[in-house]
Amino acid sequence: KRYADAFEKLTSLRMLVLKHPPLLESLAEFYPIDSSFSLSSINQELERTLIEKLSNITVSIKDPQEYEITTPILPSFTVYVSDKEGPIPNFPIYVMQNNRTLGERYTKDAGEVSFALKNVNFDQGPYTIQIAVNFPHMILKKTGLDKPLEIQYKTKKTKCSYYLSCKETVNVCNLIENRLASKSFFHNPNNQKNTIQAKVTSEIQKAMKAGRNNIISYSVSLQLTGPEINFLKKEKVIAKSEYEAVIKFLEKVDLNDFSTQASFLCKE
Repeated sequence: KRYADAFEKLTSLRMLVLKHPPLLESLAEFYPIDSSFSLSSINQELERTLIEKLSNITVSIKDPQEYEITTPILPSFTVYVSDKEGPIPNFPIYVMQNNRTLGERYTKDAGEVSFALKNVNFDQGPYTIQIAVNFPHMILKKTGLDKPLEIQYKTKKTKCSYYLSCKETVNVCNLIENRLASKSFFHNPNNQKNTIQAKVTSEIQKAMKAGRNNIISYSVSLQLTGPEINFLKKEKVIAKSEYEAVIKFLEKVDLNDFSTQASFLCKE
């Protein structure tokens, strides 16, 4: 049941098959050879055996359920891999969304592997996670394992209230407020008990000249702090000015961790 090892050996054998004919031609000049020297037949036999064994494998989701999430985090789920003889350990499974790999793991002794996914689609769909076997598609197609399993989920967007305390420029503060609103967190002047302090820092990291242009790399950070909240993101940004670097950073900064930390501010 060591399928991962078998695929590795099959790949190595295929490389030898490609190198083998020229070597046989050289050997034939000094020694009589026949069909017993063929590696391709061994390669084909190993592939047939592997396909036959894989055709008896079942990949399933253990205890499937309907998911409804309020943050971009999907609760843990378990994938089970087995054949007629029982569970299969060390079997490679990966999960993806929008052709983006979210995780890859091998099954354990009980034939199970669990995933808890962060940063799944939340603001817009598709709201589907695909679970697939991490073997070459050409082999999987011959075994019926080429079609991934799917987990579908729903999102419940709640309205979250807070008070924003921001001492940056008006444009910067407005941009922070708008970005938080895109995550369903809305500034409420009457909710000062849930005050969130916003602080932006920026500094030049590296400056160089490229022809007539100056290329400047800035280090920009955003810190949001409040009751039970300590969010910090820092990135390098290339821009013509410090202000431009700050704006570019705030427009793209990932706020998913903030959404998770501040979920207690939300009501349905």
